[in-house]
Amino acid sequence: MGTGCSRSSPFPIRTCSSGRPVETRDVTISIHQRGFSIPSLFLYSRQTVTWRWWEGFHNVFQVVSDNGRLMAVKGGIKSGLQRNAGNFSHEFQIPGCYQFVSQGHNPSVALDIKVIARPPKAVRLSDDGFSPRCLEVKLGETVVWTWNDCCRPQAVRQVCFNSKAGTFCHADERKTITASLVGQRSYTFNSPGIYYFETEPSYVSNMTHLCLVRVRNSAREHRIDISDGGFEPSLVSVTEGDSVWWHWNKRNCQMSHNLREVQVAYGSENTTAIQRVPGGYCSGPAQSRTGACRIVTSHRGVVYYSSDGCADKFCVVAMKPKYTEHVVQFTEEGFRPNLQCVVQGDVVRFKWDTSRLNNDFVVSLVGSCKAGGLGGDEEQLEAHSDPLDGNKIEQLNELGCCVEQIKDVGVYYFQAKTSHDPQHRDLSLIVQPAPQNYDVEVTESGFEPNHLQIYMGDCVWWQWNSRTSLCSVIQVSDRMRPVDGGFGSGPPTSTGAFIHQFGVPGVYFSASEMAQAHQYCVIEVYQKPQLHLIEVTDVDTLPNPLTVCPGDCVCWTWDDIHDFRVEELTTESISVSNSRRSYGRTFSEEGAYHFLFLSTDNSANPTASSIIVERVQSFNTVQLSCAGFTPTVTTVAQGDSVTWLWDEAEELHNVFCVVPPAGGGMSRHLVPMGSPTGFSSGEPSSHGSFTKTFDRPGTVFVSSNGAPACQGVVVVVKDGSQVSSPSIVEKSIERVPVGFTVHIVCSTDDVDITYTLDGTYPSLQNDSAEVSFDVVERCLFEWWMLMFAAV
Repeated sequence: MGTGCSRSSPFPIRTCSSGRPVETRDVTISIHQRGFSIPSLFLYSRQTVTWRWWEGFHNVFQVVSDNGRLMAVKGGIKSGLQRNAGNFSHEFQIPGCYQFVSQGHNPSVALDIKVIARPPKAVRLSDDGFSPRCLEVKLGETVVWTWNDCCRPQAVRQVCFNSKAGTFCHADERKTITASLVGQRSYTFNSPGIYYFETEPSYVSNMTHLCLVRVRNSAREHRIDISDGGFEPSLVSVTEGDSVWWHWNKRNCQMSHNLREVQVAYGSENTTAIQRVPGGYCSGPAQSRTGACRIVTSHRGVVYYSSDGCADKFCVVAMKPKYTEHVVQFTEEGFRPNLQCVVQGDVVRFKWDTSRLNNDFVVSLVGSCKAGGLGGDEEQLEAHSDPLDGNKIEQLNELGCCVEQIKDVGVYYFQAKTSHDPQHRDLSLIVQPAPQNYDVEVTESGFEPNHLQIYMGDCVWWQWNSRTSLCSVIQVSDRMRPVDGGFGSGPPTSTGAFIHQFGVPGVYFSASEMAQAHQYCVIEVYQKPQLHLIEVTDVDTLPNPLTVCPGDCVCWTWDDIHDFRVEELTTESISVSNSRRSYGRTFSEEGAYHFLFLSTDNSANPTASSIIVERVQSFNTVQLSCAGFTPTVTTVAQGDSVTWLWDEAEELHNVFCVVPPAGGGMSRHLVPMGSPTGFSSGEPSSHGSFTKTFDRPGTVFVSSNGAPACQGVVVVVKDGSQVSSPSIVEKSIERVPVGFTVHIVCSTDDVDITYTLDGTYPSLQNDSAEVSFDVVERCLFEWWMLMFAAV
């Protein structure tokens, strides 16, 4: 199908005698009234074709030929409506045959484009290092390193650059890589970023050589082939913005096919039925033995597709969210911006102009303050002025960029300095919480991984693909009993995916028919630590005061005009770099903390900021001490968990189930309950916790060796409906004058509203909490913070 271009042709693509392209540059095709300037083209994947026309009304759109009939491809490559003069470009990623026509001339004359897989990029390795030592590739491309004329054994190992330590660490520690005089290594890059590869150290100087590979971030394309026997592959994981192509042709199909969105449901006699989704995707009502269609994914979720030609088969597409990339420019003046807010999982790309900056600097992480940490000021890390040899520093900067992806909530400080300007340049990177995604593979041997520790709002994706077994995922108790109303994937299937977002803390168990008996996945869900922002000005701090929970991080920020020195009223002054625009602090202990922000040039009066740290008393959390359980009675819904905490108690505690006292009341004579209904957290320990999921309605009594005369009660109700959140009738109020009246209402009937006026959490155990059916409160003080909840 390939064709060569003559010397007079404007198209730079050529083919060799074997019919393969010999160049990989982009291609331009002209469109005239009589048609395309060439009838066919041979390309490598990842090459771009540009169509241009200067006269007449033209467009370009993809078609497929079925028994000589050209049909437009739904979702295919197209330039849009006809227009006078224009151009249109497309990068071909998936190998295969493509056909195009234009409505500006005979639409029965098609341009044929055949795309084959791009050959790997070659890098040679010698005793003197890599050639080339820096290169850029696209997603899905492969790099092959080859060495055959080295005087000493060589190996290519992947390493990671640790911006915190300013050094490289091996990424292949679990793999056994043997050095040899002649060898080869290949790597396919399926994720964007910057990758580092290193040689064996020299016998004389112990020096290693470095190879840098930058993989640009772009949308990917995936191909699924349809035949009478089903889909190949039948399970595909993609990210938002990716394209999925479906192809079928008469060489592999005796039946006619199309593509429809379906759902898997229970049929008669508890069988699995594949049903069309009303209003769902359809490639077209007509079926054909040859065809194609494309879907550009735009949202997170799991979607099932089938074809009328193989109605008992289906394909599963798991669409996962895509992270966001933020660009920070580094110049002679410093970072721009020098204060950047991102969310967990986002990527920050530091970029600089290699022609204007000397290659003698390293962007390093010099400090951090993480939410959920032990508390205290930001961790000050040692700044490495020259952690690497000059050759590697120069090579690191040749690409003109470096990449950081931080997954922990908190405040991070990056710094860079050059030899001709030793002054430090600082960037404050604020990482806000966001839902994270975790993958679990289901096989006949069990779950991988089989234990996850996640936060509220995080998502777990289960995926399975078996040719011999059926599988589904269901929520079970720790005794492997199905939980009524729990999460589940539906009817068992050989291929499938399921996603669940966890919104309540606790311990959850999932099981599968395909996994071996007594194999389950344990998911521990914790309250996510938060990051709170406070704006500091020369007259005030907003908000002030601020109430947070233990483990939360607070970040004060200010503009470029001001420089502040921070003083905590109970401690000494805290030094903040003059080039920074923020100060972070994590609070682990309850109490009130007060700070002063003083202008370094005394141009403004000090501004104060107060932080109130209080533990939120959740409805399913019980505090345990030598005085007993607080609260004594906890009511939860069936399938929910209760967590007992004794993290602040110095005594030794545990939690175990006891025999219900006679008459159902309280008793001082507590007898531990044995199996199979009893449970225990184990031997007593200090500063611990224990979580138990309750899958059956009823009343459970517990005690602790650290409080032997005390008992707690857990009431498990079958109907776990929750009330709506209360709201303030008056809209958009933060600061109100003395005498302002506030009305709080709740849309749920027959509930009490608890509230406080001192900023503390309005739990029933809070001595300052008030309870009322309706709240009408008048502001009587200048400092007044209203908190409320419905019970």
